[in-house]
Amino acid sequence: MTDLPLVTVVIPCWNEGRFIAEFLDSLFAQTYPADRLEILLVDGMSEDDTRDILRRYAAAHPALRMLDNPGHRKPDGLNLAIRQARGEIVVRMDVHAFYEPDYLRKCVLALLAHPEADNVGGVLKSLPRDDTLLGRALALSIMHPLAAGNAKHRVGVSEPQWIDTVFGGCWRREVFDRIGYFDEKLTRAQDREFNQRLRASGGKILLIPDIVCTYYARSSLRDYGSWIFEAGYWPFRASRLVGRWIGGWRNFVPLAFVAGSAAGLALSPRSVVVRRLTGAGLLTYAGAVLGASAHLAWRRRDPGLLVAMPVAFVVTHTVYGAGSVWGIAAPLPAAEPEDAPLQEGDVRFTDGPLTRLQIATVARMHRDGVREGFLSTLGEPALRLLYRHVATSRHCKMFVALAPGGETIGYIAGCRDTSALYREFALRRWPSAVRVLLPRLLSPARLRRAVETLRYPSAAPAELPRAEVINVVVQPAWRGRGVAEQLLARLMEWFAEQGETAVKAVSGDQLTRAHRFYEKSGARLEGHTSVHRGVGSRVYVYSVDRP
Repeated sequence: MTDLPLVTVVIPCWNEGRFIAEFLDSLFAQTYPADRLEILLVDGMSEDDTRDILRRYAAAHPALRMLDNPGHRKPDGLNLAIRQARGEIVVRMDVHAFYEPDYLRKCVLALLAHPEADNVGGVLKSLPRDDTLLGRALALSIMHPLAAGNAKHRVGVSEPQWIDTVFGGCWRREVFDRIGYFDEKLTRAQDREFNQRLRASGGKILLIPDIVCTYYARSSLRDYGSWIFEAGYWPFRASRLVGRWIGGWRNFVPLAFVAGSAAGLALSPRSVVVRRLTGAGLLTYAGAVLGASAHLAWRRRDPGLLVAMPVAFVVTHTVYGAGSVWGIAAPLPAAEPEDAPLQEGDVRFTDGPLTRLQIATVARMHRDGVREGFLSTLGEPALRLLYRHVATSRHCKMFVALAPGGETIGYIAGCRDTSALYREFALRRWPSAVRVLLPRLLSPARLRRAVETLRYPSAAPAELPRAEVINVVVQPAWRGRGVAEQLLARLMEWFAEQGETAVKAVSGDQLTRAHRFYEKSGARLEGHTSVHRGVGSRVYVYSVDRP
């Protein structure tokens, strides 16, 4: 086929120096046409040699681009990459896996051949990271029905089947526009939650048996135990966080085994019936484990598995079950209050004249609240200089929220024309700007980002409004109490008085709190842009009501 679609491969990673080169070698050995591939590898600011390896590969392979994920969190990184994806099809891959050369081609062709499918995946085989007896046993256990239950993407199937989830995923890009992105509240199980949401919306997930990838399972009891505990914990924890059940019946089996066994053992001294039932249940379990272990040892021609497999099965079942118990019992984090009304006199708002202390506090809030932004890298003195100018510019307006004791607890800044603001700043503040900014711009990378910042207002699409919300930040203790909403309302009143009919807000892809605020406060997502090379941003637009 010569008309294959452009495919974007998204890969989250962090501190993967041990595996990243082998993974990339398998990725670049794919038979899918290289000119139809975009590869976005989102790195959580790795502290080992991962980033150096990535740079070497990126220099040799133009399709590979490294994105920064400062928060390390996997769903944030996935969403960051998907929002920047140019491909018609998005494929998620994992650094801890090895992919057959035809993996991508088979995924894409299967998706094209089944227009009713929204997500396509294959069978996941497991190999040990370390080729030890225990490592082999642990890897085999998670592919066996006694441990994996009816997880068909792990135990395998003989023909294509519609199932509840797959490893990785191959989606049409429009799926994310239709049902949203990965839930960023979930450190794990975000793929399970996404697939459950996909199926609840009428979508279908197809497992193709001849699509195969190999996952390198943890080989020590400590590492495997930690992983399997989390595997048991997150289906229940995630379900509580999102308010609906996202798992399957197989997730309850280890939970029932651990809870039932613990209850039976605790009550056995007091009841003969309970003692007999508990003993019969544990003997049946032991028989199933020994039978499965013997079968695997014979099939693999590895006698040592007769000893190691029972250990692997028991660890899998008990630790997974314990994780499930904790997933149910562990307290959830306190939710941020939403729309708690401000009482009369709680907060007052001012647009100036602002004191030097208020400007300094605003600069510090920007630095702490928008750490990922370019301006924060210039340092607090530069931010003080910038906001001192914004507060007095005829092109801008800044409102500050003050607590009853006079403490600055939030601010918002907006501008009718950012290009005009930059010109005015250069003319009026150049002596201070040279002294404060020049030492910070000696870095070539920082200088490039400064130039990109200055160029963006004039390079932005003509259909976007010139007026812009520059930034809004509220102290953590005051979030969720309507402070940001009141600041925004005052700024919008000012924009209306200036005759503006629409206002944009540009927010980096990683600033999820800002996205939620803009969407909740009535802005519409107009599209995506890139102020700085390799860093995506969302563009929101507010309609302004005339007074």
